[in-house]
Amino acid sequence: MYQINQMSVALPTSLVVTALLCHQGRGVTKAQLVEKVRWLITLIVERGGQVAVHPSRHDTNALGKLVEQVTLLLGNTIDRHTNLLELVFTPAKRFELSYYRNQIIHWFVSEAIIVTSIYSFRKQKIKQCVFGFLLFLVSFFKMLFINGSECLRMIW
Repeated sequence: MYQINQMSVALPTSLVVTALLCHQGRGVTKAQLVEKVRWLITLIVERGGQVAVHPSRHDTNALGKLVEQVTLLLGNTIDRHTNLLELVFTPAKRFELSYYRNQIIHWFVSEAIIVTSIYSFRKQKIKQCVFGFLLFLVSFFKMLFINGSECLRMIW
């Protein structure tokens, strides 16, 4: 799975939808969405990933057109509102949009494991417990993908 994920390419649809779904708030302006897409491209490329957006198209105008095209392509899954002369996007059908987000989520597994560990122990504030739980999660997921039935027997 790791090698397959390394060869996958982040598509514009996945980038725009991920940026939209990760936004905290009621909606995101086109300018904010363009900046979030640029940020996602940078993160994925820094991790050695491939992005289907050519580097010459990373300027604001080109990414703005790309965001427009993707939002039009996705039709009624994304709502478009005009708020004081500014276009605002909101996810209308989160479940359908999550399909696109899930296509690039593998680039952020390390962060997800760390955040899950910290969140689980945030009230206890014990660093050793967080690190121990982090190691448990890493070994658990590794075992789950290698030998799923054996891993489930360990839990039950």
